Amino acid sequence: MVLVHRIDGEAVFLNPDLIELVEAVGQGTRITLVDGRSVEVIEAPPAIADRVRDFRAAVLVEAERQASIGGVALRALPDFEP
Repeated sequence: MVLVHRIDGEAVFLNPDLIELVEAVGQGTRITLVDGRSVEVIEAPPAIADRVRDFRAAVLVEAERQASIGGVALRALPDFEP
C-alpha cells in the first residue's frame, strides 16, 4: 500500500495496483483508480510515482527473501527476470 494525504491532510493508503492515472490539478494531484473513483492528494505526481516504485521494489525484495528462506532463489526459477 502507498501512503498519501488527502487535501484536508487525512492520511490514506492506496493499493498501487488500482492506480490508472496520476495528474496534477490545481494545488494538488488527482489519482484516478481503475474503477473510475478518484482521490485528490497533496503529494506531487513524481512523489507518488516514487512511492509506487518503492512499494513494488519492496515487494520484489520480500519475495526474494521468502524464496531464499525456502531454499530456492528467484533468479534460479525459469523465465524469471527481476
